This record gives sequence, C-alpha cells and structure tokens, in this order.
Amino acid sequence: MSTLEDNVAELRRQALGINRAFAELSPLLERIHLMSFNAKLASHRLGHEGLSFSVIVTEVRAMAQELRLLIKEAEKDFWVVVNEMATWAKVEKENRMFQRSIDAVNARRDGGAAAMKWKPELASGVARDWQRRMSALDPADPTRGMWQRIVENRDKIRKSVLSLNRLAARLTGVISRIDLVASRKSDFLAITSMIESARVVDKDDSLQTVAENIRLLANDIATAEEKASEQTVAFRALAAEMSRALANE
Repeated sequence: MSTLEDNVAELRRQALGINRAFAELSPLLERIHLMSFNAKLASHRLGHEGLSFSVIVTEVRAMAQELRLLIKEAEKDFWVVVNEMATWAKVEKENRMFQRSIDAVNARRDGGAAAMKWKPELASGVARDWQRRMSALDPADPTRGMWQRIVENRDKIRKSVLSLNRLAARLTGVISRIDLVASRKSDFLAITSMIESARVVDKDDSLQTVAENIRLLANDIATAEEKASEQTVAFRALAAEMSRALANE
C-alpha cells in the first residue's frame, strides 16, 4: 500500500507535467496574435480575392481567444489542486509529529517499549483502527489528545482526497474541451487556409507562408494539448484510486 506521501509525490509530479503543458500552450497564443495580424494585412492586399482568407484569420483569432479562456479555467482548477496537496503535506507532517510523540510517551511509560507500527493513512481500515485505539484510552491519558488530532487529520485527508477526485474530473472535462479547440478546430483552419492560399497563389504567394505557419501552429497546439491530456488522465486515475480507498469509510 502506498503511503500518502508517495501518492502526493506522484500527484505533484503529474501536476507539474500539466503545468508545463499549459506553459507550452500560452506562448502559442501570442504567436497566433502576431501571425493573424500579418495574415490580415496580406488578405487586405488582395481585396475581394482575399475575403475568404480574411474570414479564416478571424476564426483563428476567435480560436485563440477560446483557448485562452479555457486555459484560464483549467489553470484555476489546477491551482485549487495544488492548494489541496499543500494541505495534505501539512496535515501529514502534523500526524507524523503526533505519532512520534505518542511513541515517545509509550516508551517512557512502558519501559522502553518499541514504537508501534503505524499504518499508512490510506491503508484499509486505518481510520477505524485509530478511532478504536483512541476510544480505548482513559480520558486522562496524555496521548488521548494527540490521538484525537490524528483521527481528525485523517478525516481531513479523506475529505480532501474526495474533493480532489471531483476537481480532477472537472479538470479532465476542461482539457477535453481544449482538445476540441486545439486539435480539431486548428486542424480544420490549417487545411482551409492551405486551400485558400493555393487558390490565390498566382496573385500573392505570401498567403502560402501564412497558411504554412497556421499548419505548424496547429501541430504545436495539438502536441502541447496532448501532453496536458496525458498528464491529466494519469492524475485523475490516481486521484480516483485514492478516492475509492476512502469513499466507504
């Protein structure tokens, strides 16, 4: 059974991967802005012949704005996740402190008795076990208050994990919407721009360069989105596994 520390470390690694993917997407939006400005100038030079390409450029700009809003939404959820994991680390650290204190008290009281084998926070039945041990103590026992905090912290961990699972599901949904925009819409615009630029190549070949830039940009967007999607799927799977271990307690 993995410890909470192991799982948090893995979730943190996956979260960093998601953040890196977002970091790759953001500069691409600035590239879209610059590219669309140049494309608009080129299409205006063609007058009526450039109207179709001008429409494509407008759609590219709209796509960039849609992506920007979706990324902002995803990053908002992402930072809530980061805060949840920071809370776990704090709670786990506090529990370790209480556990060491309980072991020290018991060792002094029982003539150097060995420290008890503490189960990982996510182990099956650990909450009931800790509650039972606390309930069996005399109200005046010096460790009872520490046991109470350990049990309460374990419940905080449980609620936090269940909350994280819901956040992971929501983040997955946002990433799926980003996929629709980043992959499918950008591919469609790239293909359409290539067709339109070929239609007017005899009048102005600069649009071919713009169309090629749109194609490269679409590939870069799809690659960054795929990385974010892979990390998010792994993140959600681990969050769901942790949630299942705690859901019925």
